[in-house]
This record gives sequence, C-alpha cells and structure tokens, in this order.
Amino acid sequence: AGFGARHEATAAQASVDVITRLTRRLTSEIRLSGDIGEVNADAPVIPSTSFAGRGVTLGSTSDDPFNDQRATPRFAAMLHWELGAHRLKFGTAIAAHRFESQGMSGTSGEFAFGDALDFQNGLGAWRGVSATAGSGSYRMSERAFFVQDSWAVTNGFALSLGLRFDANRFTVDDIAQNAAWLARTGVDNTNIQRSISRRAGLDNVLSA
Repeated sequence: AGFGARHEATAAQASVDVITRLTRRLTSEIRLSGDIGEVNADAPVIPSTSFAGRGVTLGSTSDDPFNDQRATPRFAAMLHWELGAHRLKFGTAIAAHRFESQGMSGTSGEFAFGDALDFQNGLGAWRGVSATAGSGSYRMSERAFFVQDSWAVTNGFALSLGLRFDANRFTVDDIAQNAAWLARTGVDNTNIQRSISRRAGLDNVLSA
C-alpha cells in the first residue's frame, strides 16, 4: 500500500458435516458451511508529492479508501456407494454469494512542484478529482453437480474418474440502465449474460 495507508483483511469460515451410514455399502453426507470476509483500506496520511525538475516523488502513492465485504453460505449433499473395487460418489452443491463494495474516489490526490524552490515558496498544483462516494452490491448463485468413481485397480494402485458441472447465475435485473453511456457509446450496460455454466472434463488421477 501507499506510504501511510492501511490495508486490512479479515476472513472467517465454519462448516458442519453430518455423515450417516444408511446401509453397509451406502453412506450419505450433508455439509453446511459459510464464510465471510471484509477488506478495509484507508487513504494515505501523507499525500504524494512530485518534483518535476529533479524527477523525485515523495510521500505515498495515490490510494483511495474503500471497503469490500463478502458473505457466502453453502450447502452440499453427497451419496457414497461402495461397489466392490469401486467407490462411487454423487453429489450436488449450492452456494449464494453476496458482495458489498464502497469507495471514496479522488480523496488522495497528488501535489506537484517544479523544484524544491517552488516547494519552498508554495508554488505548486494539486492534482485530483472531486471526492465522490460510490457503492454497489450484487448477488450471485452457484449450483454444481458431480459424480466420481475411485477404482482400486490393484492393491496400492487406484484410478479416479470424475465429472462436474457448474452453473452461476447473476442478478442482472437490479442493474439500472445508463442512458447517457448508451447514447455516447452505443453500449448497453444492462446487456449482461445472466448465466454462465461450465463442465470439468474427465479428470484422471493416479495414486499409488
């Protein structure tokens, strides 16, 4: 961070697993978990100062204060099935992400002087923009389905095959259209892909 600025991040996570033996070969697992995180940053105590004549910069970098928060609860359910040399696992996972962000842009700025003499006489300029506060929040849901087979080929040698499908959904309905931006650029800021999905291909893992 810039000289005199402070960045601080805090995070916590907790989970509870409940495993139940349904039959001799079938086991269920339910997992509840959640994590939270927060990042805070303060503006530099000493503003950045540049001397153009000598190419010297003193103080800090331009660093604006901000606060970011995140909270994610998760739920997962799995079935473990022992079938001879195979150990099959089927499951699904659901998560809901929430993000909050606040910032104060333009509060750092920078002093610029031609040389040390200008600095002594107070002949310089301050570069920056008017301080504006911005904030935003959005949510995203996540769903996943997966299957895995751990095959004990021989004693001390196992082959694992797995397939996973993930889908994320964004709450784009909460985004307000910026008419001025659309008129100047022709870009619609509300034209955002609502869902994104991906598949993880067969993952071969050998262990001995």
